Amino acid sequence: MAVGIVPLTIMLITIGLKWFAVSALESKRAKLVEAMEETSQVKYRLKSLVSEVTNAQSEIESLKRKIKAQESRVGKLEKKHKSLQAEEAKYAEMNREKLKLAEEVKKKKGTA
Repeated sequence: MAVGIVPLTIMLITIGLKWFAVSALESKRAKLVEAMEETSQVKYRLKSLVSEVTNAQSEIESLKRKIKAQESRVGKLEKKHKSLQAEEAKYAEMNREKLKLAEEVKKKKGTA
């Protein structure tokens, strides 16, 4: 009878060790699956953020081009404004001369 207990004890110990090993492997496998899911989520978030950054950079470049075009337009309008001011000053000078001549003509007619 003692001879049968030793193999039975060894068999129970072996079954216990295998059960603990399988339990440990299942736990590690569950952790691995969880880590892989988390990695997948992080990759998706990273991809979304990269897409947002790319879109933002594209929008910044577009706005820079618009700013440059508007600055060019402002420069052209400033030149045109200066030209119109110079022309207006010239016409104002001509009008002053006409008024001066008209007054001289009135004075001459009045004295004549």
